[in-house]
Order: sequence, then C-alpha cells, then structure tokens
Amino acid sequence: MKSRIIVQLIIYLFGIILGILIMVEFSADLLIREEKSKFGFEETVTTFENAVVEAGWVIPAVHDLQASMAKFGTEVRKVKVFAICYPEHASKILSGSDERIVSSMMPCRVSIYEKEDGAVYFSLVNARRMSAGMERNVRKVMKAAYEDMEVIISGIIEE
Repeated sequence: MKSRIIVQLIIYLFGIILGILIMVEFSADLLIREEKSKFGFEETVTTFENAVVEAGWVIPAVHDLQASMAKFGTEVRKVKVFAICYPEHASKILSGSDERIVSSMMPCRVSIYEKEDGAVYFSLVNARRMSAGMERNVRKVMKAAYEDMEVIISGIIEE
C-alpha cells in the first residue's frame, strides 16, 4: 500500500515537472506568432497597409528599424514595425480604470521583416492567449483585435 502511494506520488510529480517544461519550451510560440508572407518585402508592406485601412484600422506610426539602425552605423535586414489601432477597441480599454493597465501594449504592434533566406515574415502578439488571465472586458477586446488581425493578414500569409 505504501509503495503504491509513493509510485503514484512520483508519477504525479513527474507529470507536473513535465508540464512545466513543456510550458517553458513552447510559451514564446504561444504568445508571439510568426507567419510567412506570400510576397516580397515591399509588396507585403503595401498589401498590409491597405488591408489595415480596409478593415477600418489606422496606422499612427511605422518604425523603419533598418533605417534607424543605419543612423547608428549598423546594418540589418529590412524590418518595419507598425503601430496600428482600431479606435473602437482602444476606447473600450482606455475608458475603464481597471482596463488601462494594458495601455502599455497599445497600439497593437505588427512587425514585417526579412530573414537571411530572403523570405518575409510577420510577427505579432497572440493577443487571445496573452489576455487569458486578464479582466473580462480586456479579454473580450483583445480577442476581437486578434480576430481582426487574422482577417487583415489572411490574404498575405502562406497557408
């Protein structure tokens, strides 16, 4: 009887440790998505900008990190980070005191970059997963923003 309890306890602890290791190994993939574009860099950027506007979102800022790094004498491959906003979603977050904690993640960020193989990729936060432990209204808004982003990039990424 005692040995059976010890075996069950060992199996239970092993399961917990294995679960933690899996979470650590895959957590970055769960929170940040990377999707390959069908197009070259400039066409990806133009197509993305048009899709953002067509979806009713706005682009308050674009950060050309390649140009920024060149000012410091450093060469990097093409990379642009877009700050995009959907005012209706933003107002739901910014109008509530408790929800404002996520304002540091606003506006939404999407990165388009080129890798060594010449392929172009998107990087974006998986807002649906990131909001899992947050207040209900924040989860709802972040889920809606994530779903909007799915539509915006759907015609640009490889299936």
